[in-house]
Amino acid sequence: MRLNQLLSVRISEKVVERLEKLSKAMDRSRSYIAVEAIEEYLDLHEWQIKGIQAGLRDIENGKVIDFEKIKVRWEKKK
Repeated sequence: MRLNQLLSVRISEKVVERLEKLSKAMDRSRSYIAVEAIEEYLDLHEWQIKGIQAGLRDIENGKVIDFEKIKVRWEKKK
């Protein structure tokens, strides 16, 4: 991965301290840890948004299951 963009952010001293501690423990730079954290955050939230959008499309297309039917199925499994 080639990094070619500079992003400036303001973070609290506490976060900087945590970042510094983790970077030392992992023998990595603070920038490396920050980039990894941002990528993981984006991966998670992009995945969630895609799931939500897919669910909304299902609702719009009538692909839904009645709650009472689900409840009956669940009760049968007990």
